[in-house]
Amino acid sequence: MLRPGDRGFRALTRPQNLRYDRGEPLGVARPRDAAEIGAAVGLAREVGMPIVLRSGGHSYAGCSTIAGLVIHTGLMRGVRHLGDGLVEVVSREMG
Repeated sequence: MLRPGDRGFRALTRPQNLRYDRGEPLGVARPRDAAEIGAAVGLAREVGMPIVLRSGGHSYAGCSTIAGLVIHTGLMRGVRHLGDGLVEVVSREMG
């Protein structure tokens, strides 16, 4: 988990379209697997913090910006929707 002021935080949260650069999120999680995603989502739920997923950060509509927790998926290799609200996550290490 990175917070404002941490090394690399700005690079992970700065939108490509600067029109949506209105402030920083409260934190950015960089999960490597499903358990770490679950932990990030659980933390956000526990404290009532909004979340958004971010991969490349190039959403023209600014969809990957939020005044909450950004879950940056850059360390993951893939996410597959399984249906019924479930996803499967593969980390880069699992290849």
